[in-house]
Amino acid sequence: MKTRATPGINFDSLMRPGSPQATVYTPIALALLAALLWLVSVAHVDIHQTSNLGLVSVLPLPVLIAPVILTLSFCMALGQSRLRVPILLLHIVILIVMLYGITSLVQEVPRFRVNYRHAGIVEYIMRTGQVSPRINAYFNWPGFFILSAFVTELGGLPNAIVFVPWAPVFFNLLYLGPVLIIFSSGTSDKRHIWLGAWLYFLTNWIGQDYFAPQALNYFFYLVIIAILLKWFQGTTHEPHWVWQRVQRLGLPQFLQRWVEFLFAPSDLPNSPSQPAQRAGLIGIIAALAIVIAASHQATSLILIASVTALVIFRRTSARGLPILIAVLVLAWISFMATAYMAGHFNWVVKGVGEVNGNLNANVTQRLRGSSEHIFIVRMRMIMTVAIILMAMLGVLRRLRQGYWSWASYAVLAAAPFFVVLVQTYGGEMLLRAYLFALPANVFFAAALFYPAHTARTSRRTTLAVTLACTCLLAGFLFTRYGNEKADYFTAQEAGAVSYFYNVAKPGAVLLTGAPNTPWKYQDTEKYRSQNVTLYIQNHDIDGLHTLMLQRPNTYLILTRSQKAYAELYRQFPPEDWESFEADLVKSPAFKLLYNTDDAKVFVLAQGS
Repeated sequence: MKTRATPGINFDSLMRPGSPQATVYTPIALALLAALLWLVSVAHVDIHQTSNLGLVSVLPLPVLIAPVILTLSFCMALGQSRLRVPILLLHIVILIVMLYGITSLVQEVPRFRVNYRHAGIVEYIMRTGQVSPRINAYFNWPGFFILSAFVTELGGLPNAIVFVPWAPVFFNLLYLGPVLIIFSSGTSDKRHIWLGAWLYFLTNWIGQDYFAPQALNYFFYLVIIAILLKWFQGTTHEPHWVWQRVQRLGLPQFLQRWVEFLFAPSDLPNSPSQPAQRAGLIGIIAALAIVIAASHQATSLILIASVTALVIFRRTSARGLPILIAVLVLAWISFMATAYMAGHFNWVVKGVGEVNGNLNANVTQRLRGSSEHIFIVRMRMIMTVAIILMAMLGVLRRLRQGYWSWASYAVLAAAPFFVVLVQTYGGEMLLRAYLFALPANVFFAAALFYPAHTARTSRRTTLAVTLACTCLLAGFLFTRYGNEKADYFTAQEAGAVSYFYNVAKPGAVLLTGAPNTPWKYQDTEKYRSQNVTLYIQNHDIDGLHTLMLQRPNTYLILTRSQKAYAELYRQFPPEDWESFEADLVKSPAFKLLYNTDDAKVFVLAQGS
C-alpha cells in the first residue's frame, strides 16, 4: 500500500533511528551542506571588529549555524541501527577543521606570540646548526625544535612560520587515532567510542595544540596510554592488599563494590600479541618517553604520574615502566638540562607540597581582568565542571548496568591532577591536567548516553545527545576563543616588527607595551626586550624617556594587541592607552619611525 508523500522534510521521522528517511545519505548530505555553508560564510568574518568576548562576537549567523547542523547530522548518523564508520569519521574531520581551523582562515597573520618565539628557536637551529642552552630555556629541551628544523629544511621552506596557521588542525587530526584506540580498549560499543571522540573535540578548548612542544608530546602521551590500554591491561593476579583488608572489615556491600572497582576490578582482555610484539611495543614506549623527556617537562611529569597510577592500581602489566620513564627523565635533567636547573632549581622545587599556593596560581589569579575576561574564565570553569559531572553520571549509570571494569579510565581521569601538587608551571598546570585527563573524562561522559552495548538506540537518546553536544559546542566558542581580541595580530603589527628587524642593529633593545608582540621569530639571540606596561599605566613619559636614555639603541613598539591585552588582563582603559600614545607622538623627546592604525614604533629624538 502506497503512502502519500508529505511536502517538506519530516523531522520527526528523521530523528527516529532506523526510520526509512534516516538513510545513509541524509547525514552525508547534511555534513557537506554544513561544510559548504561554513566555508562560504567564514569569508565574511571581520576579525578587526572582535570585542572583549572574543571571536564569537564577529561570527556571522551562518558560521554559528553550520556546526549545529553538523552536530545534528552526526547524532543522526550515530543513532542509526547500522553505524557506518566512514560517515562518522567524515563528520569528525569536518568538525576539527571548523573548530580548530577557523582562525587560519579569518586572520591575516598567525596568532599567539609564543608561535613566533618557537619559530625563532627553530630559525636559530637552522642558522647555526646547534642549540645553546644558556641563551634560552627551550634549548634545554630541544627535541621538538630540532625535529621542526629538520622538517623545515627538508621541505625547503624559509622558516617554521609556515607551519603555524594550521598546526591546531594537524595536531587534532593526529590525536584522533590514539583517542579512538583508548576508547576502543574499554568498550566494543561503536556508539560509545565515536560519541566519546566527538565530545573530546568539543571540550578540548585548552589551546595547547599550537606550534609547540606540548602539542606534539601530548600526542606521544596519548600513543603510550593507548598502547598500555590495548596490549598491557592488568592481567589475572592476586587481589590487591587494599582489597584484601577491606574484605576483612565487613563494610557495607555498596562500599565494598566501590573499593573493588578501584583495586580489584574485572580484567579487560588484551589484544592478541606475541612476546616479541610486546617487547617491540615496550621499545616504542621507551623511545617515545625519551623524546618526551627531551622535549617537554610537564608532559614528562604527567606521564610518570599516569603510568605510576596504572601500576599502583594494577591496571597494567608493564610494572617496571614508571621506573624506566623516571630514570630517562632524571637522566635528561641531570646531564642535558644542567644549564637551566643551575639557575632555576629553587623555582622548580618551591611548589612541591604547597597545595594552596599552587591552586591560587592556577585558579584565583586567573579571575582578574575585565568583566568580559572574567566571564570567559567562568565559562571555562563551567565547561570543566560540566564535563566532569557528565563523566561522574556516566560512571554511575554504567555501574547500575552491572559493569565494573573501567578502573583504568578512572585512574587516568584522576592521576594528572596530582601533578598540580608538585608544580604550578606558571599557573598553567591545572589546565594541562584537565587536558591530559580529558580522554578518560569524555569516555565516561559518553557512557551517560550509551552505558551498555545495544543494537539500536531510542529517539530520546538521540535527542539528548544532540542537546548535550549543542550546549558544549556553544561553550567551546567562548572558552577556546574568548581572549581572541588580544591573541590575534594584524598585518600592520607584523609589519612593525619586520620594520624593527630591518632597522635595528644587533644588541638593540625592544620595549613593548605588553607581552604579546609577534616577534623573536628570527635572530633570537641578537636582541633583548623589556615590558613597559607600568610606565603606560602610570602615564610616565618622563620615566620612559629616562629608561631609554640609559639604554642606547632602544626602540619602543606599541600595538593594537598590546592595548587589548592590557584591557583584558589588567583592566587598563583603552582610552588611557590611546592618550599615552598621543602624548608620545606630540613629545619632542620621541621620534615616530613607523606609524599605522595598529602599530607604532618610537625611538628617542636626536638631542633629547
